[in-house]
Amino acid sequence: MKKIILAIFLLFSNYCFFSCDNTEKIPENQAYELDISEPEDANVVYMGTQSRPENKKEQFHNERRLVRRGTYWGYIRIDSTLIIDCVYEEATIFKNGFASVQKNQKKGIIDVKGAEILPLQFDKLLILSKYKVAIVKQNDKWDLVDFNNKSCLKEAVDSLAYRTDSSLVSIKNKQHQLIDYTGKTLTKRSYDWIGRFVVGRAPIYADSLVGFIDEKGIDVIPLQYNKFQKFNEDGMAAVAKDNRWGIIDRLGRIKLELKYDEVYDLWIDGHFTVEQNGTKKCVRSIDIRNGIAPQILDLDYDNIECFEKGVVMVTKDKKNGALNEKGKLVIPLEYATLFSTEMRGLEVNANWGNYLIGHKNKKEGVIDKANNVIFPFKYNFIKALSNNIGYLKVRQGLNHYGVTDLQGNLVIPIQNRSIYGRPGGYLFIVENDFWGILSLATKEVVVPAQYFKVKQDENDLNLFFAYKDSTEITIDTFRIQ
Repeated sequence: MKKIILAIFLLFSNYCFFSCDNTEKIPENQAYELDISEPEDANVVYMGTQSRPENKKEQFHNERRLVRRGTYWGYIRIDSTLIIDCVYEEATIFKNGFASVQKNQKKGIIDVKGAEILPLQFDKLLILSKYKVAIVKQNDKWDLVDFNNKSCLKEAVDSLAYRTDSSLVSIKNKQHQLIDYTGKTLTKRSYDWIGRFVVGRAPIYADSLVGFIDEKGIDVIPLQYNKFQKFNEDGMAAVAKDNRWGIIDRLGRIKLELKYDEVYDLWIDGHFTVEQNGTKKCVRSIDIRNGIAPQILDLDYDNIECFEKGVVMVTKDKKNGALNEKGKLVIPLEYATLFSTEMRGLEVNANWGNYLIGHKNKKEGVIDKANNVIFPFKYNFIKALSNNIGYLKVRQGLNHYGVTDLQGNLVIPIQNRSIYGRPGGYLFIVENDFWGILSLATKEVVVPAQYFKVKQDENDLNLFFAYKDSTEITIDTFRIQ
């Protein structure tokens, strides 16, 4: 008996792919780890998805699970009995008791017993089971139909677009309207365009003007602006009228006067940059949200990036530094580059998400917001060691890599080789295009760099496969204790 472990990952949204032979019950562990010896049906192809759920019921939806025989899909019950025959070209998992299926290139809806709820007559179909309606396409037109196959719209339209859990955008003759899932029109008029909702506001465009509607279709901010930036999560949006930019809240109240050439980087926590007469200014808009005039840092720098990790990043004469929110220079202008630790994955280490990476004199290091050195400027390049918290991958020169602790002490010496972090405390090393394995625990090479490629088993992190050539046929297996 041969033990076959298959893990084929199929990324098709709303589909769940398994295989079956409907002449027998499906093994409980079929889609995860299989022990198969000569299946009776040569057409049966067994496919896996993800790690096996601890509870078998988690593999099922409405006590039904998708299976396939040959090229056709059906459903089994939790006891592995075939309940809906494998006759469909396409099928989705059940949700709220309904699934979409396709036969002869036409789609419809069935219930958990296999009874047709909507006939298989549509070219495209999306079930909205919560409302017992479906978005369908037939004869190049879109419609919203209930489960009695009755249209909820006065007439079919050119397109239907999802907007919220309770609304759609109906498009006909290039005119947009917001409707609910009963087909009721929510907006008082049609627009040239209706965008997506953010914090309960969607942009609308008509007559060359921009406004915003709420989720009930009410134009809470009437058409009046020429340009806009979408609302951020604080409920602030930048808008322009006559090419003068300012900021409004979600009720349309002006929070920053429309007098600026540009508004940049309207971030959460209310920090942004404005530009006027060619000069950039950094604004702390927390005061804006409280209805008070904003604090503006009128700064003389070549470039400003507002409030990265609680400081204002500034550039002058090609040198980078940072200010605090009061405009005081707290990180001197001495760095060639200055950026967030998240750019190199270092935020996984405790508190390091609040630090910055600086580059000066061709060396990189880590500093806090008061310019205190957290990691020394000793190496040309630093980066988080993938899958291993508490270590950094460092580089000297072009291709000499090593590993340090968080204080910058070398734990794996720098050599002319590449290093890749792996789970379980292992490193893949590459020397002269040949691969090997190094143990981070023992600091020793456990598999010499003499293989075309090495791979680690996804379930057993101590099990490795080393391929001798590009065919990946000749293989050595290593279990590292």
